[in-house]
Amino acid sequence: MFIGCVILVSNFGYCWYCDTICTRTQYKAYISPAGSRQEIEARIGLYIGLRGTNITLREQNCGIEADYENPFPDEDIEYNERLYWGTSSFGQGRIGFGRYSNRYNREFRAIQFRGAPYPILWIAEYFTLDGEQIRWGRKFRLAGWYTHIFM
Repeated sequence: MFIGCVILVSNFGYCWYCDTICTRTQYKAYISPAGSRQEIEARIGLYIGLRGTNITLREQNCGIEADYENPFPDEDIEYNERLYWGTSSFGQGRIGFGRYSNRYNREFRAIQFRGAPYPILWIAEYFTLDGEQIRWGRKFRLAGWYTHIFM
């Protein structure tokens, strides 16, 4: 019973590879009309599982600057985006972001249109399949598929 529970959690959880960092980063991808970049101090987390990635962004005072003030006092900055490698068959799909591309690429394009914060887009872009011939997404997807099969 215990082994079966561990296999299920491993298969559907996002704890295969985890990391967080506390940093000062640009919040939005555009520059405000006032001309300031409006950076925030935030904790950014990346959690990779066998079936996809989970990227979190939470604004908090990390102690990088002693006099830090949130440039967006009216916003509660807490984001969580989950992107899946593919369908149940872990299919590769075509290069690009069109209708026949991989599910991860289509979900990445959807969060771009939704206006996700810049740090989330920046991290997710590294895992788009074959984007700019960087194959991190392909390697993680294949590793997840073979691990899933062997379990």
